[in-house]
Formats: sequence, structure tokens, C-alpha cells
Amino acid sequence: MGEELEKLSTHLDNIRDLLYSDLRQLIEQPSVSARNEGIRECAELVKNMLEREGFDVKVYDADRPVIVASITSSDDRPTILMYNHYDVQPPEPLEEWNSDPFKLVERDGFLFGRGVADNKGDIAARLTAVRLLRHTYGELPVSLKWIIEGEEEVGSPNLGAFIKEHKDELNADACLWEAGDISDEGVPNLYLGVKGLLYVEISARTSSGDRHSMYAPVIPNPAWQLVQALNTLRGSDGRVKIKEFYRDVRRPSKKEAKLIRSIRLDANKLRQSLSVNRLTEKNRVKLVEKLIMSPTCNIAGLVSGYTGPGAKTIVPSTASVKIDFRLVPDQRPEKILTLLKRHLRRFGDFEVRVYAMESPARSNPDAAIVKAAEETAREVYGVSPNTWPSVPGTGPMSHLIQLGIPSAMLNCISHPGSNFHAPNENIAAKDLERSVIHLAMLMKRFAEKIGR
Repeated sequence: MGEELEKLSTHLDNIRDLLYSDLRQLIEQPSVSARNEGIRECAELVKNMLEREGFDVKVYDADRPVIVASITSSDDRPTILMYNHYDVQPPEPLEEWNSDPFKLVERDGFLFGRGVADNKGDIAARLTAVRLLRHTYGELPVSLKWIIEGEEEVGSPNLGAFIKEHKDELNADACLWEAGDISDEGVPNLYLGVKGLLYVEISARTSSGDRHSMYAPVIPNPAWQLVQALNTLRGSDGRVKIKEFYRDVRRPSKKEAKLIRSIRLDANKLRQSLSVNRLTEKNRVKLVEKLIMSPTCNIAGLVSGYTGPGAKTIVPSTASVKIDFRLVPDQRPEKILTLLKRHLRRFGDFEVRVYAMESPARSNPDAAIVKAAEETAREVYGVSPNTWPSVPGTGPMSHLIQLGIPSAMLNCISHPGSNFHAPNENIAAKDLERSVIHLAMLMKRFAEKIGR
């Protein structure tokens, strides 16, 4: 163990109780954005915790308040912005939880509770990292800004406008986005970006109500219209067939391609964790490439006609499908929506309803904040991290990257069995504590690299 790591570990022993106290309070305060349950109360709790650590805090009032906090150093030190959210997913189905979802429970070294992995554990870890740096060195090596929203779990519909309006207040040298994760083998996974998203519902209606199927030879069937149109969206190889869909896809840089080849991922373990019979790729490198570099067209739900028990001979009046498109740099959801509508016009009169649009984002692997995270992760975890050019999922990171702020998921809280959005959400206590130490070392190393 290096001298710095040993010193921080020793000092963490002295403040560990407050880490778990903060986390317990956060978990015990429900904050379900889907039904506005406990949102304002949780925002107030977070505000009080921030002020306790010396942050200047502003709470911007809304249905789900946005919290902006800052600590400014006395000299011209670099500034790190942190992004988190205090809202959580609904806990249902409650009967599948082994304990109260809104109580922090420890079992066999794991911490259970709604939001412990996504995203309240990360908030508690970052609060403790600030405390740890002061406890160990007497001061912070960087200035800090922090934005914590309360509607990430419902798609962050207002975050983009908020960031644009408050861009000067949020300006920083780098941004620590939400946390990454730890593999089963103990390898930290760092993510430099996110995929974009276009989520739509495509519907067809051919009559005012269902009709007897004896009229099937002479009336249009919206289910067939929809199925035939869907068959033209995507090939059996997974490639999207919408004209110009791939036109703006950015090829990976040499550095990104090198990162992809170096990522340690066990395809069989991934298959088992997903409980599927097979993956579409067995080759490790191709599997990683598809996960993070390939845009997708995925059917999320398909409904038409009678789906109850037994038979009912009808021609349905309506049919609908929900589709999510995961996008990569430099695709834009607005343009993909236009291409989709143009494509569908060839096959019938369809209504397209948009549920979500989010742009993809990706930061430079050579950014100082990334290098600081990689170096300190090797020291804390004893192994080189996997640095992914992007996470396969989506988040509102693009709003900050578009401002020129390198943003990435560079510390680790969860593990493959953390059960995000599911019953028995959990993290390992050891991962929580290592995250605190890694965050503290990362901030200090970043300040040394910037060298102001």
C-alpha cells in the first residue's frame, strides 16, 4: 500500500460512521420522482448535508428541485463539477424485497436499499471524500461545484434547459458524472460517455373499433401494416435499414479502438448475468464494439388486438409498438426522428409519439481527469481499470460535454449484481469505502496534473 493510500485509509477509519449515517438517512427518505413522493423532503436533506460540509447551496424551486452547490478554494485551483441525482425508481414489486426498501440493511457485507447503487450511495461517498480530504490534508486540493437533480429517473426532462441557463454557474475544468462499477473479478469500469436515445411509440388505426374477422379479406388490418413496416426497420443481423441512419456515425479514434481491444469482459459471464441462452457475438472485441459503438433499433413492446385467454376472432382496430433507438456520436435524435417518419410514410399512415430524446456524448480518453482516475484506480484497486469509451446506456451527459467540460463516470460504487431499478438493490460495503478513497486521490491527482 502506497503512503498516500495508507494515510487516507487510516483517516477514513476515523470518519466511517458519518459515511454510513449519511447513507442511512438518504435511503430512509423516499424520493420517487415517478410519483413525486418525498422529492422536496429529500432535496432539503441533501441541502443540509452539503451545508454541513461547507458548501454554498442554492435550491432552484421546481416540481423536483435542482440543487447547485459550490466550495471555492482561496487560490486559483482547478474546478471539478460533480453530477448526481437524488431521485430513485419506485420500489415495486415490494413482495420481492427481502427487507424494507427504504431502510438501509447490511447483510453479509452488502448494503441493501432503494437508491443505494443508483444514486444515493454515490452522493454519500462524495460527501465523505470531501470530508476525508479536509481531515487528512486540512484543505481541498480543488474547487468543487455540484449539481444534484431530482428527475433523472423520469428522463431529466428539464436538465438541458437548466444547464443552458446556468452554464456560467456550472462551468468547470472537468465533471465527475455518476459512478461506474466493479466487475466480478474486481476490475473497476470507468466510462467516458453515454449513448443517445430516441424512444417512440408508433401506432396505426384503421377503424373506430374491432371488427369480426370474417371481414378480414376486405378491411385493412393495422397489426399487419405495423408488422410489415417493422420488418423494414431492421435486418436479421441487427443493422438498421432506415435510409441515412448511419450517415453521421463517428468512427472510433485510434485511442478508442485501443481501449476497446483492452477491455476485459467475460462473454459467458455476461450471458449468465443476463439469463439469456446466447449472445449475438461470442468474440470479446466484437461484443464490446457492438455494446458501445453500434446504434440500435430495439422493440420494447408490441400490442394489438385480443391478447386474453382463449380465442376471439377479430380484425383489430389499432396496433402499436414502442421502440428505443440507442445512438452514438455524432447521431442526433431529432434527425433520426425525421428519418424514421420519412421511412414510415412508405408503408401507411402511422402516428409517431416521442417519449424521450437524448444526445450521445463521449469525452477524450486523454483528458487530465481521465488520466487521474486511471492512475489512482490502479493504486486503490491494485489492477488497471477497464476504460470504456462509452457506457451502453443513456444519460443527460451531453449537456455538459457540449459546454466543453470533459465528463465521465470515473469512480466505482456498484457491481454486476447491484439490481439497478429492481428489488434488493445493493452495493458492497467495501466498494463504497474504496470509492471514497479513490475519489479523494482522484481529486488530488487531478489538481497536480492541472498544476495551477
